[in-house]
Amino acid sequence: MTVKEFLRIFKNQKIKPIAICKDDFNISIQNSENYACDEKSVELGYPSNSIPELSKYSKYNGTIFNFVPLDEAEKLIQKHGGIEFVDYQYKGQ
Repeated sequence: MTVKEFLRIFKNQKIKPIAICKDDFNISIQNSENYACDEKSVELGYPSNSIPELSKYSKYNGTIFNFVPLDEAEKLIQKHGGIEFVDYQYKGQ
C-alpha cells in the first residue's frame, strides 16, 4: 500500500494506525488538523529505525518529522517495501 492509499483508507480517522512495512519498519503517518502538516505533507512519528534522510524535518531528536512532503514520505515507505498492514495496538520494538 502507498502513503496516498493509506491516507485515503483512513481519512475519517483523526488518529491513524501505525503503518508497518514489508521489512517490518513501522511509523506513524498523520495528516489531520491536530498535526504539523498540510494538504501536501504529513507528520511522521516514532519510526522503528532512524531516518537521517528526513533530518531536516526532524523535531524532538528524530522522533517526530513535521511537514514532510508526500513524495518524500512515499519514497521512505517504498524504500521499506510499502505498507503491508496496520496495527492499532503496536507499541514498537
